[in-house]
This record gives sequence, structure tokens and C-alpha cells, in this order.
Amino acid sequence: MPDTQQSDFEVQAAIQQMQAAANNVAVRLVTSASVRARYIVEVREMSDALWGAYKAGELSAANAAKAANEARNTILEMARNNDLDFGRAYARSLKRSGLELDQVILYIMGSRASGPASTNRAWPRRS
Repeated sequence: MPDTQQSDFEVQAAIQQMQAAANNVAVRLVTSASVRARYIVEVREMSDALWGAYKAGELSAANAAKAANEARNTILEMARNNDLDFGRAYARSLKRSGLELDQVILYIMGSRASGPASTNRAWPRRS
């Protein structure tokens, strides 16, 4: 029997990473305040739907986390496609040598959020 608390944490962390990436893209790329607000609401609704499906047993922890990670990767790829070549090259060099942007954003958001991000204020380590 899987550890429910650990599974909850993994799903919650994946969803928070997706939200962090989406919020970053919204702030950086969406110029209309109303469109940005709607985008953030829709991402939140998607996050809630994923969490609800997991808690209802419709998705396993692994599948819920995978769906959140795939959405995050799609969001990040969209953002990369809108960056300049220099920005992409710089981001790739940082990714090889340090923390990923979504990890830093989650660390910063942890001071405003409840749950796993707020309980561990140490800088995340690359795995």
C-alpha cells in the first residue's frame, strides 16, 4: 500500500510547479491584464481538477503528477519559444549548472502558500 502522505506531497508539488511555471509565463508574456487574470484562473481550475481527480481515486498519484509535469513542460516550452535566442541559450546554461526557474519560484512562493512549499524554506537541491 503506497504512503498516502508521500503521494499527496508528490502530487501537490507537481501541481505547484505547474502553477509556478504558468504564473511566470502569464506575467512575462501576457500583456492584457484581463487575459492574464483569466489564464491564471484557468490554470488554477486545471490544478483543482487534477487534485480532485487524484483525491477521488480517478487518477493515481503517479498519473496526476505526470499530467501536471507534462502541462508544466508544455507551458515552459511555449515560454522558451517566445524568448530570444540569447535568452534560450542562457536559460539552458543555467539549467545545466543550477536551480531551475520553477524551483526558485516555488521557493519564493513558499512564503505565501500553505502546504509543502511553506514547510521547507531551505533552497531546493537539484536531483
